[in-house]
Amino acid sequence: MLKALKDFNSKTANPVHAHRNRIVHDMRIIHEATQEVSRLQISATTSLTFGFVPQSKAAVRQIREDIEMMIRRFPDMRQAIIAKRAQL
Repeated sequence: MLKALKDFNSKTANPVHAHRNRIVHDMRIIHEATQEVSRLQISATTSLTFGFVPQSKAAVRQIREDIEMMIRRFPDMRQAIIAKRAQL
């Protein structure tokens, strides 16, 4: 069970969490001439990043779907944890 939780965290939760934070906290601009949306990304995780990057509606929708998938998985994970705990 612990391995499953660690896998879920490293392969699913952490990447989705990072994208969710970008959606919520990064500033966006709409280019007047093209109506394209760009997001201001500021990061120093592995290297310094400071600038606008394009962001499509499809990318935002995909992040929403990833978050919804995680939410749907929580009840099953909770039940598995409760079942394992009952065995102790």
